[in-house]
Amino acid sequence: MIKYLISAAALACLFVYINAECVTCDSRTDINCLYDNMLSVNCTPWDNQCFVRIEEDGSTVRGCMNTLSGPEQFQCTGDKCLSCTNVQSGAGFHPGCNNVIFPEHRLRCHVCNSTTSLVDCLGEQTSPAVICPRHFPSDSCFVMRRGESFARGCLSEQPICNQWGACFTCAGEGCNFANVTSLDIPEAPGDNSASSISIYSFIALTVIAFIIRGIN
Repeated sequence: MIKYLISAAALACLFVYINAECVTCDSRTDINCLYDNMLSVNCTPWDNQCFVRIEEDGSTVRGCMNTLSGPEQFQCTGDKCLSCTNVQSGAGFHPGCNNVIFPEHRLRCHVCNSTTSLVDCLGEQTSPAVICPRHFPSDSCFVMRRGESFARGCLSEQPICNQWGACFTCAGEGCNFANVTSLDIPEAPGDNSASSISIYSFIALTVIAFIIRGIN
């Protein structure tokens, strides 16, 4: 009887170990995937590894390691892919090891649009900067002016700035915080309204801003 109980306990521990839990998401369909507050889900038995990686388009994907092909698993290293193993330590099992912001020091910028947001986009920004939806090592923050309208955000989300050099840009977390009167901002081409500035990307970044405020 004692041997049976010991064997059952050992199997139970093994079951906990081999049924890993990982965060599974794609930032292209769920902007929350950028952050470290997602719930984990069960992986298939015998898979106790998770991953988080940056796709070619800069989006973030998380999941169970066995969902990747053999070559993809082998290549999951460096600054574009992180693999990890769920472990049992201390008082219990700690699942979802891929529930981390990746890369750790990815760019954050202030995001606003003076024509579509109640947030004061002209003055100095004091709210927390938000993670850029797409990660590129060369990314930076911007401030754009069109007539009397202004917008701020991540340069990777605003191609006009790159195409025309028509924005104030800066490198570093939350660097686009300053009052617009203190910046030398060229006027961007196009309509005399910031409402034409990548509305899709603005909506996505605004959602991130609300998530950050909720977390804080």
